[in-house]
Amino acid sequence: MRSNPDIYPGVADGYCTEVGAAQAALGMSFAAARAEAERMLAAWPVAPQPQQRRRLAALFLASGDSASAQVQWLQLPPDERRIGDGVTAELLTVLTRAGAKPNERMQVGAALAARLGLQRIHAVDDQTASAVWSRAGAGMDEAIEAHWNRGNTGPSPAVKRYERAIRNVSTPGDVLEFFRIINSPEVQMAFVESDFRDALKGPGPDYFTQQYYTYNDLRNWRMVSNILEVTGNDPGARVLNIVGASHKAYYETYLDMVPYVELVDMQEVLK
Repeated sequence: MRSNPDIYPGVADGYCTEVGAAQAALGMSFAAARAEAERMLAAWPVAPQPQQRRRLAALFLASGDSASAQVQWLQLPPDERRIGDGVTAELLTVLTRAGAKPNERMQVGAALAARLGLQRIHAVDDQTASAVWSRAGAGMDEAIEAHWNRGNTGPSPAVKRYERAIRNVSTPGDVLEFFRIINSPEVQMAFVESDFRDALKGPGPDYFTQQYYTYNDLRNWRMVSNILEVTGNDPGARVLNIVGASHKAYYETYLDMVPYVELVDMQEVLK
């Protein structure tokens, strides 16, 4: 995306992890760092040494996989979370998440992976569908902003329940209750109806909202295909997918078409 700014204007700045400092520290390109990380994982020992984890964390940072770097970092003893083996003072700030905003990839995904003794997590988000948005032409941004504002007028009872929950998250119990609410069928359907269903009925002649729907649907399909690519060589694997709430219903619809995928009700998981 950084190499094709005309096709993906501004997308890299909004969605891609900064890799320059890690690449400079290792003297490696994106592709070289990713290849070296894969080689390390292929020969990964049962009991890795701290220097191996630090090195792998630095390689993950250089290849844009900050969440997997965090998985390695969290499995180091506290006194080994230090500079060395490719981890510079600048990268140490990234790995310790000094001043970082809350992030579900780190605080749920990486934390759980580390607790389970896994070595990485896999990014499946996909912004290549942004080419559809950029080709829509002048007026697209304003049209979708107006569409969102219309959708936020007079929210349904389910959306109001969601909004109350998100305003009152202060304890671990509140977080679990928020997850239960946001994963409930009622709230999921409310998101679909207030945004994407209405987008399909958007006015012409430019049909910006229908192009917006196409962008989102294409993004959902590509994310689901990434999930299948990640799991394709691991039949029977149990997988936790972490994704924004507006994508969840589409994830489930498309994954439910795959004969070997069994969906698990999150309400059961979150009891």
